[in-house]
Amino acid sequence: LTAAVLFGVGYFLLPAKLTVKEDIEIARPRAAVYALVDNLKTFNEWSPWFAADPQADYKFEGESSVGQKATWASKGGRIGSGSQRITRSVANTRVETLLDFGARGSAKTIYELERAAVGSKVSWSFVSDCTGNPMYVGCRYLNLFTQGAIREDLMGGLQRLKALAEQLPTTDFERLA
Repeated sequence: LTAAVLFGVGYFLLPAKLTVKEDIEIARPRAAVYALVDNLKTFNEWSPWFAADPQADYKFEGESSVGQKATWASKGGRIGSGSQRITRSVANTRVETLLDFGARGSAKTIYELERAAVGSKVSWSFVSDCTGNPMYVGCRYLNLFTQGAIREDLMGGLQRLKALAEQLPTTDFERLA
């Protein structure tokens, strides 16, 4: 009976889709920030998940932008194992990735870059969508209980991205093209 109640609550009351979005202003042009988010090889320089488990094994396939893939396997168990692939990239404005956590599901991340008064505004969204399999109620519970941790991770990652990007030159290469 308890399992049926938990299933019913999850299926009928918990949202199937979770979107967490954080943003930050970075005192560098969009082109500089874009170069960092459009290359998974630089992701670990500012990733909150790499910071949580720097001993994880990483492998990379492809060059920057669409199709590039990073695969990881945690040694400490904190971040598990999975992969991330860049699925869409629009120069200096948007990068989308697909995170695959194996049996734990998948999620999408979106980086949006806008011009700001001084530099760039960067938004990082994490989207988990359980609607693909309505019977997978566990995904809905996971979304409910991990929202706060995801928000913390995104903000921590954006702060690390800001620190890294603000070490780069201030030249606006986007305007040179």
